[in-house]
Amino acid sequence: MKSILFVDPDPEVRNLARRALESVSSIELCADFEKARERCLTDAPDLLITNIRLAAHNGLHLVHLLRSSSASTRCVVYATEADVGLAREIQEFGALVIWVPQMGLSLQALANAAELPERDRREPGCLDRR
Repeated sequence: MKSILFVDPDPEVRNLARRALESVSSIELCADFEKARERCLTDAPDLLITNIRLAAHNGLHLVHLLRSSSASTRCVVYATEADVGLAREIQEFGALVIWVPQMGLSLQALANAAELPERDRREPGCLDRR
């Protein structure tokens, strides 16, 4: 069972994540950057899923923290609106990017995946690949 750290300041989004993931993984919910940072430093999760917007910080700070350590944590960063430039920046950090409208379907798929790719090679400007 994967350990997942889910970071979002909105309690409704955290509840959505808990309901979607608790049956398939061990999930810890964090409301702020500081608590998530502490968790990443003490016991890195298998999977980090974070909002790009975390008040004075952003989710990429957590991704960078994990990348600079010896953790093998896979990282997913999501945003509320599709922004090609932001998506490319997230990909450059080595994280997967998802948009909030896709999140309901994406969360369980991410948790159930046997292995996530090392890099997100999808084209950020193409929101629907069907």
